Amino acid sequence: MSSSKTNQSIDSQIDENLRRIFEEDVEQDLPDRLQRLVDMLDAPDESGDDTEDEGGPDRPDVDEAQASRAAAAASRRAGDAEQRRARAATRGGSG
Repeated sequence: MSSSKTNQSIDSQIDENLRRIFEEDVEQDLPDRLQRLVDMLDAPDESGDDTEDEGGPDRPDVDEAQASRAAAAASRRAGDAEQRRARAATRGGSG
């Protein structure tokens, strides 16, 4: 029974720490390049032409591709940091 209470305590500590981490991330401004991409996606299509070329969907320009890669890398780094914190919390609770 005490081990389940310990596990619950560890789980609640991890939950609390993750909430703190992600609250900080949500409050941070987006990098300029990523913000420009978001602005482009939010803007109405100025061409008035909603059809795609015969060759397939429009290719994203370099800035969009770079912003996408940057966002994916930031997401991976956040996930890696989360995993390290969880492992550290687990190690701290076991010994």
